[in-house]
Amino acid sequence: MKIKGNALKFALMLPLICLSLIFNQVNAQNYAANFDGSSGQHIQTTTMIPFTADYTVMGWINITGSTSRIFSWGSPNVNNYVNIEIYSNRLRLYVPTVSGASVSPVIMFSNSGWRHFAVTATSGSVKVYVDGVEEATGSYSKVITPTSTSFGAALLNGSYQGKGDGTYDDLSVWNVALTDVEIANYMTTAPEGTETGLAALYNFNNPAVTPGGNNTSETIVTDITGNGYDGTFVSFPLTGDRGNWVGGYVPPSAPTVTTTAITSITDITAMSGGDVTENGGESVTARGICWSTSETPTLADNFTEDGNGTGVFSSEMTGLTEQTTYYVRAYATNSVGTSYGDEVSFDTMEPNPTVPVSDWGIAIGMMLILGVTLISKKSLF
Repeated sequence: MKIKGNALKFALMLPLICLSLIFNQVNAQNYAANFDGSSGQHIQTTTMIPFTADYTVMGWINITGSTSRIFSWGSPNVNNYVNIEIYSNRLRLYVPTVSGASVSPVIMFSNSGWRHFAVTATSGSVKVYVDGVEEATGSYSKVITPTSTSFGAALLNGSYQGKGDGTYDDLSVWNVALTDVEIANYMTTAPEGTETGLAALYNFNNPAVTPGGNNTSETIVTDITGNGYDGTFVSFPLTGDRGNWVGGYVPPSAPTVTTTAITSITDITAMSGGDVTENGGESVTARGICWSTSETPTLADNFTEDGNGTGVFSSEMTGLTEQTTYYVRAYATNSVGTSYGDEVSFDTMEPNPTVPVSDWGIAIGMMLILGVTLISKKSLF
């Protein structure tokens, strides 16, 4: 049997299509680690991530309780550690000294949804970032000689203390202090694992787990940099919605919108609209339709403004030209951007014929003559 034309092309491309589907399915995973608030529950790294004079700890967190330890360089020795944690609903970096030292912005974290955090240090000069914005600064001079690194509970003064209470995703530890611009960029595009200065990265995207399912055999969290700082779940049930592998942070996107079919077409007007089915994780601030005599109309062309939010809306197009083809798309806008629905087209109608006022007399006269003629002919029989 011979395969010709497009069929042959499809046959040759089929293996690539299948590989692409598999690749996309794997990369579509977006998992995270949930800490259920149990004391001592933590992720312990196999070997300590080096503590350097310049460092950055960064990631996404969705905190449940008012207190949640995020990351620590810990030690069995008294007051010889660095903690990054949520304390009294606020993110802080804590370095114990005689009087105590912390750097903390006045931003609430508990039950506030997913937030991006970053803490940088340059020889003891500290900056704290929330959602890509620098919110607090400070410094410490204490010399730290930690012996372990962990997420959740931390090795403090001889035992693992504290707790994690929330969900952590895309956690990274660097041996450089990232800049404002770099932090903002990594907030929108997560590190890949090969960046300069990146010591360890945990995206929790283990293809063997089922989020919220029975994952008791999946106890290792892989450091995807390849540097070998893998972690181990300690005191996690690894079943259910808490203390387990769960769904991770989903970055916001432009809304999803469809275009309504064209109705009520005249020579100069028509009706359409749309349906905003998904807000993309951000509020929809504008929606409507746009149209043009050229294909793929945008907001640079004619458009309507029909409220905000999700759901169905109607739009009227006016000022059209008779007997003309128009192309229409619905649109919806949020803080991420504007998306468009499928394109539909229609033709405006020919204008309705009208009889000039001056011709009405002729028309009436012709009707009268016709009527008289019919009556005359009828009277002859």
